[in-house]
Amino acid sequence: MDPLAAYRGAAPFGPAYAYMFAHDTHAEGSVDRWLTTRMVWLCSATVPYLYRAPEPPGLPYVAGSRPALEARLVPILAGATDDEGRVCAIAAACAAMVRVVDAAPGATLDDLRFGGTEEEIAQRGSSWCTDVARLACRLCQVAGLPARIVTLADTGAAYSGHEMIEVWRSRVWGAVDPTAGVVYRQPDGRPATTWELMRRPDWILAHRRGDGTPYTIPEQFRGAAVAEYPWDAPGNYAVTGVNPYCRRILDMGDRGWPGGLRWLHGEDRLPGDGDGAVHGLSAEEALAVAEAFARELLSNHPSDVVAVVLVGSLATGDYMPGRSDIDTVVILRDGVSGDTRATVRGLADAYRLRHGVPKGFGAVRIKRGQLAAPLDPVEELAPEIQRLREQGRVLAGQIDLAAVRVPTTEDLRAYCRVFIPWLRGGVRDPDRPPEDRTADALINGTLYEIRAAILSLTGRYVLDKRAVVPALLAADPSTALRAVAEDLHAYLLGQRPAPSAAQAMAVRQRTEAYVDRVAPWIVGPRAAQGARLG
Repeated sequence: MDPLAAYRGAAPFGPAYAYMFAHDTHAEGSVDRWLTTRMVWLCSATVPYLYRAPEPPGLPYVAGSRPALEARLVPILAGATDDEGRVCAIAAACAAMVRVVDAAPGATLDDLRFGGTEEEIAQRGSSWCTDVARLACRLCQVAGLPARIVTLADTGAAYSGHEMIEVWRSRVWGAVDPTAGVVYRQPDGRPATTWELMRRPDWILAHRRGDGTPYTIPEQFRGAAVAEYPWDAPGNYAVTGVNPYCRRILDMGDRGWPGGLRWLHGEDRLPGDGDGAVHGLSAEEALAVAEAFARELLSNHPSDVVAVVLVGSLATGDYMPGRSDIDTVVILRDGVSGDTRATVRGLADAYRLRHGVPKGFGAVRIKRGQLAAPLDPVEELAPEIQRLREQGRVLAGQIDLAAVRVPTTEDLRAYCRVFIPWLRGGVRDPDRPPEDRTADALINGTLYEIRAAILSLTGRYVLDKRAVVPALLAADPSTALRAVAEDLHAYLLGQRPAPSAAQAMAVRQRTEAYVDRVAPWIVGPRAAQGARLG
């Protein structure tokens, strides 16, 4: 069984980008479309497979079989003395081609051509990143350097996809953007993988140049996929012009996107949205997605997965379309491998994007033996196990939730001593991703702070988001947080729009100060930096 089957294709990028890839201006059935079907979503589950040493991809290159590419490489590699020099020379040559094409006078959309063999692309020139990436990939391979295609997308914005490559040298894969002529490196000069760049926005920003080099921005790396380009790839190398789908997009780009960057063909509209607004999944649709996730996970890993349990608002009947996420707990057998744990997280990420889950798809992983053993606070299991007892609904597999150990008050206090300081550090840490400082993330953090305050005041840990504020007001009727807490409660009930990030940050800071007064034990000498369950 193909361990990467669940991550292949365009679907993990979400429905809007999947539609965009399916209507790309390259010819239907062409090698460019074929590569889209072959790409593998880059996530924690696929990293162990994708970043192994390369094996010969399909048929090996036979010297003399692509004489035009070999001839083109002669002047390109004339001054290169090692593999790193060859990579840099190929990237620079491709970027120079892009600059020449972009500077061509009087060119119109009707003059653009896409696809063809790499020899044809090199002959006519191209500034289309998919063509440039394919040419660079083949040039590297002819030069004896294993290479593959990488697709990027800012999944939070319209039409913000890009293609580059990864090249194997110095016993590691390294990201190269041939359209921009950028060879990505770590601060010490070693090649930087796409996966590392996704997690280190400062490494991306370090490659920005004053000449307006495009794409070297962290947002472009929000989603990524890798596709092998073997020598025996299908041979449809048709050359096409601009199709109607892309014409409108490119025309808007030429005009500077009046009205702002946005989806133009309804790609962002979920099925059934007659008015064009994104309402999110209905409760029935969200439940179907959760059940499909559980079935796929149990089917692919029957010896490792004991059960998949639904928790959260969807399990309790408080789900709100467009406002709620999907939460599950995956019970794993004791001694399960790290690869399986990563696969669970990766499959949840794929389902989140594939089905447009607005607030995320959670898949907390707990080993079966941890359900009855004393709880280690660093693993932060206490509230998740409580959630299993109070909210759990088994989607797949077999597990007796009534036999699960109930966390004690001290279990929960120990958890807060670990988790709350870590949570606060994330808000202030510039190396943490920007998503940790969105309004939603700040609101969720505020709820965790209030839960800790309630625990300190009453000995109870309140999981239900809608019950948190009422529980606080009952425990401390005179709280100085009453006004902001009531506003927060109205938002959680769907009675008012979300605050801005600045407003949410102000509420978060006030809440932290309050919690420090009523629960000083959280930041006392026993508080520690926690490991994340994920």
